[in-house]
Amino acid sequence: MSNNLVVWCRSGIALTSEEFGAAAGRRWPDARILHLEPPWAAAVNVQVDGADGGFQIDYHRNRRAFWCDALWSKWGEVAAWLRSVVPDDGRLLVAVDAALTMHVTLTPGITAAEFENRMVSHDAPAWIEREPEVAALLGFT
Repeated sequence: MSNNLVVWCRSGIALTSEEFGAAAGRRWPDARILHLEPPWAAAVNVQVDGADGGFQIDYHRNRRAFWCDALWSKWGEVAAWLRSVVPDDGRLLVAVDAALTMHVTLTPGITAAEFENRMVSHDAPAWIEREPEVAALLGFT
């Protein structure tokens, strides 16, 4: 498993970069929120400092992905928060580690604790058959 969490939606995320930046500012009032211009792939970069470790979240300009460099202990919190700010319009939102060794389908209302309990290892037998839509999203089929 890598140290980077990616939250991905194939068909795009119904959240503007301005809405994301504002939501991050409410969640982490002391965060540095940078709105980036091309050629940066990210439209917004959020830098969070904390006694238990800092991290960054990038919201990509194509509005299909968030990239977070948090340690594993923060992944559930960050993923649950991201799911809470992305409008629930029925699109599939999936969190993966950057090495694609695991995934978690982010359903509306998911909690940080549920994130860890719902993690699917890509070493698990038959996960592709059980989750064909996720497998296709991640390029396993």
